[in-house]
Amino acid sequence: MSDIIKQSRQSVGKFWPADYIQALARRHPDQSGLALVNPRNGKVVSAGDAKIPVSIQSVSKLPNAILLGMHVGFGDGPGQLWDIIGKTATGQAFNADKTTPGKPWKPMNPCVNIGALAVMNGICEHFPDDERPEYRLRDLLRELSGDDSIDVDEAVAMSEYNDSENNRRLLQKLDRERQKVNSTYPNAPEDRKFKEIDIDRVLRAYCRQCAIVITPEKMAKALWTLEHGKDKSGKPYIAGEALEQMKEVMRTAGAYDQAGDVSTKTSGKAKVKTGVGGLIAGWIRDKKGRDIPVCTFDPSLNTHGNSKGGLAMLGALSRLNLAFPARNHLERLLEDKVSTIYAPKESPESVSTNLLKQLDKVQQIHLKKLAMAELSPAAREKINDRSENGFYLKRLDTTAGKSLPLQSKTLLVADGVDGKRRTYTMIDDHHIEIEHTGEKVVKGAIKIVVTDTPDAELTADKSAQKVTPT
Repeated sequence: MSDIIKQSRQSVGKFWPADYIQALARRHPDQSGLALVNPRNGKVVSAGDAKIPVSIQSVSKLPNAILLGMHVGFGDGPGQLWDIIGKTATGQAFNADKTTPGKPWKPMNPCVNIGALAVMNGICEHFPDDERPEYRLRDLLRELSGDDSIDVDEAVAMSEYNDSENNRRLLQKLDRERQKVNSTYPNAPEDRKFKEIDIDRVLRAYCRQCAIVITPEKMAKALWTLEHGKDKSGKPYIAGEALEQMKEVMRTAGAYDQAGDVSTKTSGKAKVKTGVGGLIAGWIRDKKGRDIPVCTFDPSLNTHGNSKGGLAMLGALSRLNLAFPARNHLERLLEDKVSTIYAPKESPESVSTNLLKQLDKVQQIHLKKLAMAELSPAAREKINDRSENGFYLKRLDTTAGKSLPLQSKTLLVADGVDGKRRTYTMIDDHHIEIEHTGEKVVKGAIKIVVTDTPDAELTADKSAQKVTPT
């Protein structure tokens, strides 16, 4: 990754910072950074200046559109996101005033300024009592990234507001077209009539939205959580189909009139949103067809207003056959959001040590409460050293009440946070059988048993023990 940054920086040549925003032009002129997120566990890997806070600028248009969709719906029904804005590329610059043919009140997509302004107007209308509606986006990014230091750079916001006449003109045009519709259909239901746009409120909120500062690492992490995480109520932030639609909009319109060029130079792998602050964020497809969250930073802008260095990094990544290592069997077991693991208390010391060595390789262990059982002091110490939250170890008897050593088809029972119990049969030190209730599935050396049997009644499944892992 460091080599990619170095080579991309060397290829930049002459560039133009966003000097029309005076406060932004003086920030980070010689810095570059790159951050990627492992799609299976959310671990961020980065290089260069990926830990410095930078101005999000137009990269904010993606999460803000998603924020609006979370409240009004991602469909194209009345008042929903795709009723307010379209999903079609303009083929024009970021500040063009082009709208949907036949629907001049509807911007063509959320990536161009007029579309992003329509989205912010939707936020302002949905939260009429909010004094600072842009804080909705700030708080969402804090939640997604786990970083409460994310905030608005007021100096950049004011600098942008002082040079916002074009955006004011776009809002005025949008408001005129909407009022024409109201005049044409005076008997339309009140909930289908357009409200008058509070131009100054929307404009100030939009400038502050673009002035949010975030590190490339945290931006990439936010995208991963958006796709794989759940909100405080336990629901996904955005449904898979809605997110895929947003990704396609980014692929076709995220780089404005350079979107086609970006797509061809990355072999269609990049689905990103660019910003004049030098940030580019989105997803890039790896060799296994998975979308990897990515965020680049380089303040070198080309004539389209996109980061030259950032686009060079994306091009290099697309040629790499990018892939993160696959999970081993124990990682698959533990990353299933296991809250409790049970294992025989009389496991041989050598086997306990071997199991702990495998646990060392696990990057995320979702376990709850520490309640150590009767292990040897050495084994207990090793488990304490390697577990963030601890293990609950207890004895399990297999068929006919016979105790078996760990390497001899011993059961490990895992109670998941989803309330389901998973029973794992150790075939040997390196193989685990897993079976789903009612449906036997063998994947590699793994076979899963999901059962609701209480501890006292839990016995080994003879048929499961006979399955030979492939």
